[in-house]
Amino acid sequence: MAPPATAHLSGLDPRPHSGIPQPAPSPDARLQLLDAMRGEMLQSIEAIVLNAQMLRDEASDRPPEMLDDLDRLLNVARELYDFVKLELGGEWLDLEPAAFTERLRRTRHDIGNRLNHALGYCQFLIIDERDRHFGRLVEDLEVVQRHCRDCESTLVHFKSIAEGLKPADSSSVSLSTSRVVPHQRTPAVDHRFQPATILVVDDSRTTCDLLAKFLKKERHSVLTVEDGPCALALLEKQDVDLILLDFQMPGMSGLEVLQRIKSDERLRHVPVIMVSALDSVSDVAPCIEYGADDYLTKPVEFTLLRARVNSSLERARLREREFGQFFTPEVARLLLRNPELIREGREAEVTVLFCDIRGFSRISEKLAPSVTVAWLSDVMAELSECVLQHSGVLVDYIGDELMAMWGAPTELPNHAALACAAASDMLERLPVINQRWQETIKEVTDVGIGLNSGVSRVGNTGSTQKFKYGPLGSAVNLASRIQGATKYLGSRLLVTGHTMRLIAGQFSSRRLCQVRMVNIHEPVELFEIHAVQNEVACRLARKYERALEHFEQRRLPDAAAVLGELLVEHPHDGPSLLLMSRVVDALLHQSQPPELVWQLPGK
Repeated sequence: MAPPATAHLSGLDPRPHSGIPQPAPSPDARLQLLDAMRGEMLQSIEAIVLNAQMLRDEASDRPPEMLDDLDRLLNVARELYDFVKLELGGEWLDLEPAAFTERLRRTRHDIGNRLNHALGYCQFLIIDERDRHFGRLVEDLEVVQRHCRDCESTLVHFKSIAEGLKPADSSSVSLSTSRVVPHQRTPAVDHRFQPATILVVDDSRTTCDLLAKFLKKERHSVLTVEDGPCALALLEKQDVDLILLDFQMPGMSGLEVLQRIKSDERLRHVPVIMVSALDSVSDVAPCIEYGADDYLTKPVEFTLLRARVNSSLERARLREREFGQFFTPEVARLLLRNPELIREGREAEVTVLFCDIRGFSRISEKLAPSVTVAWLSDVMAELSECVLQHSGVLVDYIGDELMAMWGAPTELPNHAALACAAASDMLERLPVINQRWQETIKEVTDVGIGLNSGVSRVGNTGSTQKFKYGPLGSAVNLASRIQGATKYLGSRLLVTGHTMRLIAGQFSSRRLCQVRMVNIHEPVELFEIHAVQNEVACRLARKYERALEHFEQRRLPDAAAVLGELLVEHPHDGPSLLLMSRVVDALLHQSQPPELVWQLPGK
């Protein structure tokens, strides 16, 4: 569109005068500006109305929903024509220059909103026409779009004149002039992102409906409200993944709502895209300063809207994936939205797991450092996956040892069962790990796992410089000791009596013994969980527990007889070998009663 012939209206010379104050435009010049602007816009809007009428007549064979959109397009165009005719023909003469500029700003905003509605319906109609009706009406719809763009260009042009600027002065005029062409060039992209919950905040019900309609086509869930207070009230009780926020609304402005959102620790990570018919740099800058993730100007191009929404959601997903290294995706999202859950410590009953790679130091001595790192990384990846798949939290990696937790930051009534299921899964994956690595490391990869349940203080166990989320307390120390006990008992997976009571009947197990740990006074009852529940494991458990009962009741010959039979069937069973050594030692020292609580020789 060629620039209107109003660039040198009397008193409105657009040429800049560097450092020299500009005279205020005369009232006559302002009226000339309004008349010229009114004439330019009405000419384009009249073309929109006429073309929309012709389209409606040509589309009589289209389905009802498409006819409804054509009716809405025609109604919006007629309302826009009436609005421009009335608004730009009203009383502006008595306005002071500042008031004139502000009213022109508001008028541009209102006209821009109506143009946005017209363009929105055009975009929907073009999509439907191409997808379902071979595109016969697309060319006529694109004519309507061009007339809408002409109106938008007229708004930009007359804004620059009213402010005493060159229309081409892109540094101080508008983002819209540099926006039109990129919008038309933006390629369509497939929607490949996980559907999200999006909140649309706009004082125009039509804008809300248009944006919601498009976003629902993209498979998102959409909530809409028409003012700032309603948006903030909804955000108090409803989690959302992204917010589309109108800049200029009556009462509480979009900028005020943005400030409130970004000052709320629970909401500050939610992406916010500002949307406005106002497009100058002075409008955009405060939004970016207050934390807006992106900015769209009206009329909104749906292709660009899709790209901006997907880009903002992807950045949010990246933050979630950073947390997802240690938490399940659901917990990662919860913690991003409720950071106080990890910052503020609390008491919680949890189950803690320690898993150590057996013989790591000996094996790594024989390997090149690069091979050691690759092996360790692969093993830890498999073990970590077991934790996350069973709703656990990866607390730490301590050399060749993994620490995990269940029961916090979110409460899990079945935390002990989930932890035991994860531990069993770890053991079941060992054959796959060995298939990959035994030829390389010339050793069998094996682990020892210890679990304990109890009340711990859960929160930041690191420092102000380095954050680390996890549990602290005696329950944690005991879980670490239990893992150490696996080496002495020759068992891969041990749990305490407390954990066993929480999972009663859910796993195949056997009671092994009572032990006294280093630096822990109270004796601890230990149980072994069997990763595979079958008749062989059940028969082993029954015979072992019968032998243990004989030993505890000081029927040493009976205990020895049962253990002898058991070791014929399972000659490498670590707990049976240990119990047999204790029985033999007691038989050799029958003058003294056998010690029923075994003192672990080390950690």
